[in-house]
Amino acid sequence: MNHPAVGVVGAGVMGVSLAQSLTAAGIDTVLHDSDPRQRATAERRASAAARLARLSGSRAGAERPGRLTVTGELAALADCGLVIENVIEDPEVKERVHRALDEVLAPRAVVAVNTSAVPVSGLALATGHPERMVGAHFMNPVGASTMVEVVRTPYTAAWALHGLEELLGRLGKETVVVEDRAGFVINRCLMMFISEAAALVDDGVATPQQVDRLFRGCLGHRTGPLRTADLIGIDTIVHTLDVLRGHYGPERFTPLPPCSGWPPKAGSAARADRASTTTRTGRPHDQSRGADGARGPGGTGPDPVRGRALPLPLRRRPRLPRSRTPADRRPVGLAGGGRADRPPGAPLRGPGARPRPGGRQLRLPRRHHRLRGPEAAGMITELAPELAAEFTDRPTAARALGALVPRAYGGLELGYAGYGEVNRTVAERSPSRQSLLTVHGMVCRALVRWGSARQRDEYLPRLADGSLLGAFALSEEAAGSDVRRIATTAREVPGGWVLDGRKRWVTFGQEAGVFLVFARTGTRDLAVLVRRDDPGVHLQPAPRTSGLRDAKLAELVLRECRVPADRLLGRPGAALSHIAADALTLGRLCVAFGAWGLAGAALSAALHRSIERHQFDGPLHRLQLVRGLLADAAVAVDSAQLLCRRAATALDEGDEWALGHVLTAKLGASRAATAAAAAAAQLHGAAGLAEGSRVDRFVQDARVFEVIEGNTQLLQDLIADQALARFRDHAARALPSTGPEGHHVG
Repeated sequence: MNHPAVGVVGAGVMGVSLAQSLTAAGIDTVLHDSDPRQRATAERRASAAARLARLSGSRAGAERPGRLTVTGELAALADCGLVIENVIEDPEVKERVHRALDEVLAPRAVVAVNTSAVPVSGLALATGHPERMVGAHFMNPVGASTMVEVVRTPYTAAWALHGLEELLGRLGKETVVVEDRAGFVINRCLMMFISEAAALVDDGVATPQQVDRLFRGCLGHRTGPLRTADLIGIDTIVHTLDVLRGHYGPERFTPLPPCSGWPPKAGSAARADRASTTTRTGRPHDQSRGADGARGPGGTGPDPVRGRALPLPLRRRPRLPRSRTPADRRPVGLAGGGRADRPPGAPLRGPGARPRPGGRQLRLPRRHHRLRGPEAAGMITELAPELAAEFTDRPTAARALGALVPRAYGGLELGYAGYGEVNRTVAERSPSRQSLLTVHGMVCRALVRWGSARQRDEYLPRLADGSLLGAFALSEEAAGSDVRRIATTAREVPGGWVLDGRKRWVTFGQEAGVFLVFARTGTRDLAVLVRRDDPGVHLQPAPRTSGLRDAKLAELVLRECRVPADRLLGRPGAALSHIAADALTLGRLCVAFGAWGLAGAALSAALHRSIERHQFDGPLHRLQLVRGLLADAAVAVDSAQLLCRRAATALDEGDEWALGHVLTAKLGASRAATAAAAAAAQLHGAAGLAEGSRVDRFVQDARVFEVIEGNTQLLQDLIADQALARFRDHAARALPSTGPEGHHVG
């Protein structure tokens, strides 16, 4: 992809460095900035760099340098095939810039976001073309680094990713493509290095020079963490840590206090190229761009908690006792996130949260978010019955099947809470149909999170509109709760894989068009997309179960089934630990909401029976023991509601204990379904035991909910692990540090 010109938005230190590297490679560049002073500074720096290159006789890359145009009009970028957005690290400012770019750029123009920590997905959803957005984390100066961290969002199209990689290749840069998470890879790791190095100096373990010397001599780093921090700028580090703290919790990412000999005093490398600007509050402070390209307040900055200026870094993070062993550390949830011991009523931090002075939260506008949490429960009230009616009447054309798929691929892009409500509403009418939502959603989720851009482009639009049904093929004869015992094998051959094995109890396998199959190759496990029409695929109906009788269960037999290499999902070795675990968490949440829906329907049937049925000169509900039965069922249903919504909110908000909440919701809701169904059957008497009656279906379906996606005993074991880990975590934080003789310190 040859770009006639490349645009750069933002003429700060990093913007000028990018423009210089582009023109040195022979690429015509348009550098935009709305501030005339910044434009004048950029022109002076570019001229000085060009003059220095002529005097030194150095030329990087191209015989003829590209032409540089500095402008204050966004319309000048209209003919650019690729634009690199490089403005201040403020999501609100970035959103405004990208919405403005939408109005001037061609639909197929690639937009690269140069950011240090802010997730690109939220910015992509603020535009009308999320498919062209891709992250590019440049190091400063651009010419000194040989690699760029490229960030792919769930919406990034293959052509956009390819366009950026081709441009970076022309600049002589290698690329590593990572998924979109706050801080990505470099800063998520680097900030921990720097924070811990400062802690060591603060504790008197070593001097800054000793820390850096050890990193250079023992680990082969070119610079130590504190020298790197000096080059980046302490202001930028604090800003980045604030962003990371908002996403992953304060105990992992909180700046440390100033320590002896560090941070460096004014006059060191950290002061390089600072330009005066003004904050949103009207107070002037310095801004700089450091080694990672981020721009932030220099010198001193506003305390994100109290809003007043303090020397940077700001605060010490809470320390855990040093005696803790790895086994005592809490398990990481699906997405990381807020602390489990947050104060009652405190907002959970999620992907849309941004810290600002005063400790308050700024969130992206609602239209940029997936439906989530308690908010989703209300917003879905009208949507869920409509989706459920479509789904149960016309399952292959239902919008509900695309509820988890991003809008860029034709889906509704509901969050966990919204999708859960749809599952509940469908289960009230047909638990069997709800089971299709479960497995189909698991396949969609796996593709969105782990699929390549090509896989997402090929499968997600058809999965979203229901023209293609997905099924989850994990269980085998010897691999039920213990998925490590899967015996299906995958043999690598030129151009692909050959699969052999038998998968059992594949929900809606009789109708699915694509299967997410888990297999083993040697000591590694892998996940592969297998199509119904692939050679070597044999499907046969499985024995019909007493519950969920319309779930279309099938056995999937693979005999020398050859699939191309591009059907591999994720990487070998991560199939069970990452792809299956993530999908099963969604599956358990869907089953929990489905069980809650069934429990609610069964309770309604029991209440109706207690009112309509008269015995002993009055309705059944006047009898004391019947009232006790109804009360127990009502408490169980209300408990299921609270557990399910808490679990969905935890997943949407990235709570670190979300996994435990999902397990608890699945166990509690399935038990509630059993209790409510039993109450309905008891009150219906013989009529409730008639085979095929609605109440009989409640009883049989509820029994299945206690088995699928992890039976009750397995869940009890997992929940106990979570409870113990959480207790250890709370106890470790509550205990004060002790001195060498056991005396309390501090």
